[in-house]
Amino acid sequence: MGRSLSPAKPELTYLREALAVGRPGGWARWLTPAAIAAVFAPLTGWAWACGWFVLTRIYIDLVARPSEHGPVGEAEGAWARRALAILSVKWAILAAIGLVAMLRGGVWGFVGGGLYLLGLLLPATSSAKRSRLAYFAAAAPIATGLLAMGPFALRLGGGVSGAVLVTTAAALCLIHTYRQALATRAMIAEIEAAKAAAEASTAAKSEFISLVSHELRTPLTGVTAAASEIAASASDSTSKRAAGLIGDAARMMRVLLNDLLDAAKLEAGRMEVEATPFGLRTLILDTTLFWRTELRQRGLYLRLAGARRLPAWVAGDPTRIRQVLNNLLSNAAKFTVEGGVTLDLAVEPTEDRLALTITVRDTGPGMSPEQIARLFAPYEQLGAATNRTHGGTGLGLHISRELARRMGGDITVEATPGVGACFRVTISVAAAYAPEPIELFDQALMADGLRVLVVDDHEVNRQAFSMILQAWATRLATAQDGAEALEILATESFDLVLMDMHMPRLDGREATRRLRAQAGPNRTVPVIALTGAASAEDIEGYLQAGMDACVMKPVSAPELLSAIASVLNGPREDEVLLAG
Repeated sequence: MGRSLSPAKPELTYLREALAVGRPGGWARWLTPAAIAAVFAPLTGWAWACGWFVLTRIYIDLVARPSEHGPVGEAEGAWARRALAILSVKWAILAAIGLVAMLRGGVWGFVGGGLYLLGLLLPATSSAKRSRLAYFAAAAPIATGLLAMGPFALRLGGGVSGAVLVTTAAALCLIHTYRQALATRAMIAEIEAAKAAAEASTAAKSEFISLVSHELRTPLTGVTAAASEIAASASDSTSKRAAGLIGDAARMMRVLLNDLLDAAKLEAGRMEVEATPFGLRTLILDTTLFWRTELRQRGLYLRLAGARRLPAWVAGDPTRIRQVLNNLLSNAAKFTVEGGVTLDLAVEPTEDRLALTITVRDTGPGMSPEQIARLFAPYEQLGAATNRTHGGTGLGLHISRELARRMGGDITVEATPGVGACFRVTISVAAAYAPEPIELFDQALMADGLRVLVVDDHEVNRQAFSMILQAWATRLATAQDGAEALEILATESFDLVLMDMHMPRLDGREATRRLRAQAGPNRTVPVIALTGAASAEDIEGYLQAGMDACVMKPVSAPELLSAIASVLNGPREDEVLLAG
């Protein structure tokens, strides 16, 4: 009994690819063999040519093509043996008309048939890109035909020397083709290995950045919450200014962390944008109000034009649009010493959507063509002096352009040295209506107060969240991990659970799964995820675990309260709300 052929999974893929090689699609699948048959008909006879055409079409369409899908209800080893046989017969049929031409067409048939076989060898050996078995199955019938040219030459009167010459030439051609096939296969293997290593490196880097970001967001949450509490309770101006400085520094660090995390997501292809109704005018005015104050303190102006022409509400990604606008205004303010910044807004209808155009002009130093060429490259600064003077990661414009492209638009720039720069971003949005207003909290809950369980392995975070919620909650309990949280939730009722994702013993996702699966007073209690990871895959995981909302760390009071209001007022079924 022969040894069973049980190829690895990749080999099955290579065999499917090999079956598809040499099979044209569309009209070419009929025209190509018809043209070949018509050309060879004077040499083989019309009966042979028409028979070859019919046999080719029947075999490829009824036998070879269905086999490309791989084993269906058949053992993989048996399918692999059958696929190799089908592959060999397919190329034998395709080569047959060349052999018949050499046999029946005299000298011109010998020449035409030989050239045809040589041309057929090219698509056949492309099967060898990744599979040695496929190479021999496809090339064997064509190689047989080429080596048969020696006896055909002898039959046509070429003599022994002519037959040896033709056979030697055919053999050298086959050897060279096989060596090229080996080199191609080795090159493809190296490329695939390098691609896999690059993908693994990118994934590891993204995971590392996400981990570092998560660890840094934890103390930042405490800093932000403490600064807000000090600013609200301080009675003297000095303390208020100090608290404001701490809060500003924390927010700056948050921006830097977000830039690094966004860059990692973009590199890994995991950046997502959403489409939700939001107040466009409100977003623009709130953003420009902050920058107007910033610029006014430096003796610069910020002019706004076209805001009244904007629709009040549109559907898009407000967080990403605000991020792009902030990056452009920050960039303009950073390099402008005299004069100021002009923000021009416009909306144009495009079929069933709207094209939002935001133009940011500054009176800064402008840029040279060389600087513009590397402006959107990640981690690039315009020069060492720029990095020393203004700092930053050099990621803002790179991220902004990629976000604009994911939102159906782009960013372009025009600049002249000594005159200033003009950045123009286009974003595709949809028309929308304002949603129904909601109460911040249910009136019954307002009367009784909220009962909240905060689950986080960091004491700083537990204190920060408690500080944010102390005005709204009459009962604040804390747990250090998911296991301790489940013990508390099994005996005491709560209105809300704030759940960290990364904790020892039992993480937030698994704790929520167990909470939803067990009977108890909190089986349906709203659970809000607190995390630094909020990609589309992460959010889908939170949804499947039974969570109701997600708030990004470092958590700010408005974002957390907004998420709480949303879940307590009943989000739509199977929806995860994202804040931050």
